[in-house]
Amino acid sequence: MGDSFQTVFGELIVINKELVKLKIKDNLSVKIKNGMQFRDFFIELIDDEVGILVDARDVKADVTVNSMRFFTTDAAFNRKCKFQAIVVNSISIRLIANFYVSYLKYKSNAKVFNNNDDALLWLEDQVEFLNN
Repeated sequence: MGDSFQTVFGELIVINKELVKLKIKDNLSVKIKNGMQFRDFFIELIDDEVGILVDARDVKADVTVNSMRFFTTDAAFNRKCKFQAIVVNSISIRLIANFYVSYLKYKSNAKVFNNNDDALLWLEDQVEFLNN
């Protein structure tokens, strides 16, 4: 694993130049304001297009519809973040993730998973497809 950074959403880990992992912190409240803070940090940190593994297991989170809309329509974020694999293990977070993915389906390639291994394999396939 590469460098690790604390963000308003949790720990962001650079796996390699094409993949990053965001471990969502517990009791996160996602609003547009902290979404913009995360976006600004993310686009400053990341040089190229990447896939992101969002580890939302074992957390409680409050996510507004407006914040989901922000991430699905923000051109700066979507230019950098080409693929999103969201890992969940609770029904409530899965519902939020599925709703978010339904917003994203025309902007970015995103999918919800039950475990990190499947999510990482899918992301690696997406990156390989992009590079060919």
